[in-house]
Amino acid sequence: EADVVFDVIGGDILDRSAALVRPGGTLVTIVMPPKVRPKDGRAVFFVVEPDRARLTDLAARLRDGRLKPVVGAVRPLAEAP
Repeated sequence: EADVVFDVIGGDILDRSAALVRPGGTLVTIVMPPKVRPKDGRAVFFVVEPDRARLTDLAARLRDGRLKPVVGAVRPLAEAP
């Protein structure tokens, strides 16, 4: 049971992902408005629009040390599944 499931594929994968979300959790998709909702949770359609200027600004802030991301853990790609 996951707190948040982030879907970038849609279709059947999106439909099956709802079952992976814990009660009170959230299913987020960037593909299409969800037709399914997790039991006792919510489903969100999140639209992403690329913005080169903002990405360039974020990169500069990272380089300059003005933006300090907090990384909880780093895992090998083989552990991703």
